[in-house]
Amino acid sequence: MRRTIYIGGAAATFVCLALIMAVPDMSAVISGKDADPVTTVLHEGFGAAGARIVLCIVLISFLSCAMSLQAAASRLAYSYGRDDMIVGSTVSSSASLRRGRSRRTRCCSPPWCRP
Repeated sequence: MRRTIYIGGAAATFVCLALIMAVPDMSAVISGKDADPVTTVLHEGFGAAGARIVLCIVLISFLSCAMSLQAAASRLAYSYGRDDMIVGSTVSSSASLRRGRSRRTRCCSPPWCRP
C-alpha cells in the first residue's frame, strides 16, 4: 500500500512540474492575464478535443485514486481494530461472514466507494 502512495505522489509531482515547465508565458500567469494556465497549456498542446480527453483521463484517475485510498483507510481501521490498537476496537473488528468485510469500518469511506 505504501508503494502505491509513493508512486502516485511521484507521478503527481512529475505532472505538476511538467505543466509548470510547459507554460509559455510565465509573466502573464503571475500578473493574472492568463487566469487558467493549465487549460491554456492543454489547449495549445492537444487542441480543444485533446484537452477534453486529457481532462477526462485525469478525472478518472483522480476518482480511482480517491476510491483506493478510501478502501485502504477502511482496511487499516479494520486491522487496527482487530489487533486492539485503537479505541473502539470491539466495534471495528467484526466482519461480515457472508461478504468477508467489516460493515462498521465502511464509515471511513463515502457511500459511492462502498462495495
